[in-house]
Amino acid sequence: MRGSRNHRRLASAVATLLMFFGAAACERSSGGADAGVDSRQPVEIHVVATLEPLLRDALDAYAPARTQLDYFLRPGSSQSIARQVAAGVRADLVVTGDPDSLRTVSPAPRSIRPWIVNRLVVVTAGDGFTMREFDYGQARIAVADDSTELGLHTRLAMRQREMWSDAQGRIDRVGASGEVIDLVLSGRCDFGVVHATAATGPGIRVVDDLDLPDSVELEYFLAPLSDDGERLADWLAGAQGLPIALDRGFEVADPQ
Repeated sequence: MRGSRNHRRLASAVATLLMFFGAAACERSSGGADAGVDSRQPVEIHVVATLEPLLRDALDAYAPARTQLDYFLRPGSSQSIARQVAAGVRADLVVTGDPDSLRTVSPAPRSIRPWIVNRLVVVTAGDGFTMREFDYGQARIAVADDSTELGLHTRLAMRQREMWSDAQGRIDRVGASGEVIDLVLSGRCDFGVVHATAATGPGIRVVDDLDLPDSVELEYFLAPLSDDGERLADWLAGAQGLPIALDRGFEVADPQ
């Protein structure tokens, strides 16, 4: 009798397991609650901090049609991004201003392609100011702090113009391009130095470009490291993504 009861219990347990796995298989085949869910990891995008607002706008247009994936932006400097990738931090796409910093990292990017170009410009809110007042005299100049990419570019350009040292007494340093624009619009500074993509809005006038040394270019590159990164890079450089950058004042980079 005991053996018979044990056999019946075993048969009952086997039947229960068969019913469970049969139901699960049926749910998968018929498109149950979990059907079609993509279990892949989020797409990691490491982007030079200057381009973070642009990438956020681009993802707003790109991601809704691809709701099965999450997209995370990791802003930083070109050099810090390269160090993170070299240290093994996962990246699907890198958007950098320093392509050489990625040429020795492992895993290597699938490609490093030119994408967009920015410019450095002098802006003012007044009608009578020219580059002569910028170079000489007592006009106050708003610039970004040296710790930012904009601040570094400003210092290099003004040194090339041979006015950096003489202008120190009339320079006001702030944190970012938005604060530079605010100082100019408020009248506290006569000029500001920003990237061309920030020289927008009522009351702001571009006086002239501020040339950088030949060794420095405001060019940005797409470096995909995965299938998802490659698809996003193709979209950013294509007919749908590129106009988003052009509408913000960027220019198309020359293919190399």
